[in-house]
Amino acid sequence: MLAEKFGEWKEEFIEEGIARGRIEGLAEGRIEGEKIVDKIIASQKLTLLEMLDRRFGEIPAGWKEKITCLTSPDIISSLTIAILSVNSPEEYEKLLYKKARN
Repeated sequence: MLAEKFGEWKEEFIEEGIARGRIEGLAEGRIEGEKIVDKIIASQKLTLLEMLDRRFGEIPAGWKEKITCLTSPDIISSLTIAILSVNSPEEYEKLLYKKARN
């Protein structure tokens, strides 16, 4: 009887341990994933700034500030692609300020 109870407790402890391990693993995975996304976004911003500098020369500090504050990979990507289609720095600036607001 007591041996059965110990067996039940053992199984319960094992199940609880597994559940806790999964929760901790998910939390750790989420943290690591966020770090990777942050690195990707930082790399996208650097690429965008370098491309703007090559296309238009020294870019205004306001542009750098706006780009530094961006957090959406999609917006950063669209701003990077837009470098190929705009005709002037002024046109790009309008697009940058419009997208940076969103």
